Amino acid sequence: MPMEQSGGEVAAKRVKASEDHASASDEDRLSALPDDVLVLILLRLYTKDAVRTSVLSRRWRHVWTLLPVLRFGVVRDSRYLSSALSASEVPLRNLHVGDPNASPESLAA
Repeated sequence: MPMEQSGGEVAAKRVKASEDHASASDEDRLSALPDDVLVLILLRLYTKDAVRTSVLSRRWRHVWTLLPVLRFGVVRDSRYLSSALSASEVPLRNLHVGDPNASPESLAA
């Protein structure tokens, strides 16, 4: 016949199980991926959203600058575009600007 556990023992086991679960979920497997894999993931985003990943951690701070393709929707401020272009650390293969009102002259900056 199994021995009955006291309420304190059951509570202690619940806390232990919850700590084990927390430490497993705190593990950041995504950031452990190599840069080239992270770049493939970020290529699926608009550049604005890829740049936002830089606040996740130090590991992510410069990953977006390795993108060979930059994609923008509507560009309200050309300084944002030129800032992204100057931060790029790799040769740019493509630049997509999905703003129907953008002229080549307005993007020249």
